[in-house]
Amino acid sequence: MKRIYLISLALFIFLIPVVAVSGQTPTEPAPTPQPTADVAAIQALATEVANSAEQAKDAFDQATNFLGIFEAIGLIVAVLSGLITVLAVVGGLVGFRGLNTAQKDLNEARDRFEQEIKEKQDELSKVRQEMEASTEKQRQNAANANLALSLLTLGERQYRSQDFQGALDTYRRALELDPESLITHYRLGYVYTQSGVLEKAEYHLNRALEIEKNFAPALAALGYVSRRIGEKMPEGIERSQILNKAENLLLQGLAISHKLVDDDNESWWGSLGGLYRRRGQIDQAIMAYENAAAITPKSSYAFSNLALLYLQKENKIGRASCRERV
Repeated sequence: MKRIYLISLALFIFLIPVVAVSGQTPTEPAPTPQPTADVAAIQALATEVANSAEQAKDAFDQATNFLGIFEAIGLIVAVLSGLITVLAVVGGLVGFRGLNTAQKDLNEARDRFEQEIKEKQDELSKVRQEMEASTEKQRQNAANANLALSLLTLGERQYRSQDFQGALDTYRRALELDPESLITHYRLGYVYTQSGVLEKAEYHLNRALEIEKNFAPALAALGYVSRRIGEKMPEGIERSQILNKAENLLLQGLAISHKLVDDDNESWWGSLGGLYRRRGQIDQAIMAYENAAAITPKSSYAFSNLALLYLQKENKIGRASCRERV
């Protein structure tokens, strides 16, 4: 219907000049035409009508072409509109799915992040607890060490008053408070030695050397304990090995500290001199006791042993001279 209306409009536009010409009213009375003039006018009008008809046909064809283009454009626009609608729907679906996927990924990432935060918080809490426990343990250890140190002073006083059992009890209590105390192990070893409990003395002196292998007092004291153990053994290779061990330990301790003295303020050189004297090594014994006398000049122990050794040496020289004269 729209197409017919447009065609009619085009014909109307192109036929207006023809109607205008054919329907024109003269302003003055026309003279009576001559026959030849009428025929010519009719022919001219016929020609003009024919031309107008041709122009109308061209206008009709052109209008038809225009209408075809408009219809094609309308169809394309309609198709494109439908395609755009479909694409919008598809895009919306894809976008919705992408949004759901993105939301899911975001939720998973958030859950992982929260889990990692929780794990880190748990680790920090554990480290904090361990640090607090360690700090508390260190504080307690420090308090125990201070108390053990006080007990060491008490144990020393008990030992000097010849209360060996009281000193042992005090040192054992100090060791309970501070099991890795080098001095407590040494003191226990020394008091056990003086009490004659050589096995326990050896144990605690070895423990002291495990804590500090170059602790000179423990080396010398263990050498003295080994000497006493060896002296109780019968003659033989094992006894000689134990006495050699005692000599080496005493020499190690004295090499570290030449003026080393025991808890009775006697030089450890005296213990080494006693080992040499029992072995019959008179010259080595004299050398050791001379060192002891130089270090503890107010002690009679070294001097009395030197006197015996010089006398023994003189007698030995005298007997040798007699044998030579005989």
